[in-house]
Amino acid sequence: MVPHRLLREQTRDAHDAAEAAPVMRHLLDGTLSRAGYAGLLAAQWVLFRDFERDHAQWLADTVARHGWTWRSRADLLARDVAELGGTLPTEAAVSSRHVVDESASWGMLYVIEGSALGGQLIVRGLRQRFPDAAHRFYGVGDDQGSSWRCFQQILDDVLAEEPAQARAIRGARHMFARFQTTFQDRISHA
Repeated sequence: MVPHRLLREQTRDAHDAAEAAPVMRHLLDGTLSRAGYAGLLAAQWVLFRDFERDHAQWLADTVARHGWTWRSRADLLARDVAELGGTLPTEAAVSSRHVVDESASWGMLYVIEGSALGGQLIVRGLRQRFPDAAHRFYGVGDDQGSSWRCFQQILDDVLAEEPAQARAIRGARHMFARFQTTFQDRISHA
């Protein structure tokens, strides 16, 4: 099986668990308040701030060398939170890198870039519910259709060997768990 399909198959349960968090259900069904939306974005900012700090060199060097351009999600989230009148947490950074391994990092990036693609569906409802906001974070995937196929090809190239695939799956599952924890532990749907 090609690596990007293997990643999807082997992480489907983790993806479903993250999506099933109450705050995500409120986001998707349009019942999340403006304050709840700002809180969701602020909590995700922590996750992306930590990921980007821990992977800065890898994103700038290795990812770019493979032809993928990283757009900082932390920057987009910070701008969205400010625009919604929310505040960013002041808590200390926590390492998001559970394994110092390039293949695991590709797995983590698979989750992030896949969520950008999924954000295309989410942002439509957000634009209707909160038309005065730019929704930069959830809108990051607006132009990603063909880019997603390019990213999948990069994954297929860099994860060609079975050991790399296994480490990427662990990295992806770790990132889904971080999303799930973020959704469950840090968000109220006020």
